[in-house]
Amino acid sequence: MGRSKKYSTELDYLPMEKDWLQAIRDRLLQKTGSEVLHDIAYTTAYQQWVYSIWNYHDWDKKRLTIHDDYIMGTGLPGEVGEVLEIVKKIERDHVRDDPEAFAEAKLNLRLELGDVLYYLVMIAARHNISFDSIIKENVLKLEKRREKRLKKKMKKKGA
Repeated sequence: MGRSKKYSTELDYLPMEKDWLQAIRDRLLQKTGSEVLHDIAYTTAYQQWVYSIWNYHDWDKKRLTIHDDYIMGTGLPGEVGEVLEIVKKIERDHVRDDPEAFAEAKLNLRLELGDVLYYLVMIAARHNISFDSIIKENVLKLEKRREKRLKKKMKKKGA
C-alpha cells in the first residue's frame, strides 16, 4: 500500500489488510503535527473523562481501591465475551450477507468494544499508567516483532 492512498472514511485505515501496521503508518503520515497532537490530547482527555465517570457514585473518592480492581477485573472479561459473541454470530449466521443485519451487528460490536476500552482505560488509571504510553509501547513491541518476522522470512528466502 503506497503513501499516496487516500482513505474514504475514518475506518478505512483499520487493520483489514495483511500489512496493517503500514496502513496505520500511512494514516499517521497523512496527519499534520497538530492533528497527531490532537489525537494524543483526545486519548488523554478520554482517559480522564472515564476516570471521572467511574466515580460518579462517590464524588469525594480520590483514588481507586482494591474493590475497583475487582470490578474492573471481572468486568473486562465479561465485555470481551460479549464482543466474541457478536463476532461468532456474524460469522456463524453469515450476517455479512444481510446489509441491514450487518449494520446492526457492527453497531453492537462498536458499543461492546467501547465497553472493553472503558475497562482497559480504568485498569490503566488504577495503576497510574497513561493510555498513550500503552499505545506507544505496544507499537514499539509490535514493530520489533514485525522486524523479527521479516528477518526470518528474508533468511528463509536466502537459504
